[in-house]
Amino acid sequence: MRVSLFQEEAQKEPPLSDEVLAEDEAKEPPKQRRRGRHPLPEQLERQTTVLEPENLTPCAQCGRPKICIGEELSEELEYVPAKLIVRQTVRPKYACRCGCGGVSIAPLPPRLASQSKLGVGLAVHLLLSRFDDHVAYYTLERIFRERHDVVVPRQRMVQWVEHLAFLLQPLYRLMFEEMKKSGR
Repeated sequence: MRVSLFQEEAQKEPPLSDEVLAEDEAKEPPKQRRRGRHPLPEQLERQTTVLEPENLTPCAQCGRPKICIGEELSEELEYVPAKLIVRQTVRPKYACRCGCGGVSIAPLPPRLASQSKLGVGLAVHLLLSRFDDHVAYYTLERIFRERHDVVVPRQRMVQWVEHLAFLLQPLYRLMFEEMKKSGR
């Protein structure tokens, strides 16, 4: 008579609790997946603008001119019809060699959404694609990944559109008031 594997397991004595704990300790814990920012691909065209500080005065302590000690690099994705480009803004930082004169750097130009990579052209494309062409966010995400090799998550696009909607509220209110005046 043949005994199945299930019956063999059922006939074994149950393990002691210490054995179960030892088996669990032998297993490796699952690695935590950390989500980082998606780097912008190197193959995208880049347009670089260098912003120098306006009032680069000599050191107040020793009178010597300040030297460049580094730079801040900010990137934003910009949409030019049928292609994405990266517009870079380089802001050299200047300081005196004596270390007591402070650091000078040009201010960053205003952006649509602070601390984001959203450019004006990409914002217009997102709004038109989503609300004029009725393209879903998951489709836009796939298009960016397949055509441009850029990862723009749906959640990020939703956050951008929400921010743009907030910025467009005064225009909406003005249009609504004009519509009410027309008597229709």
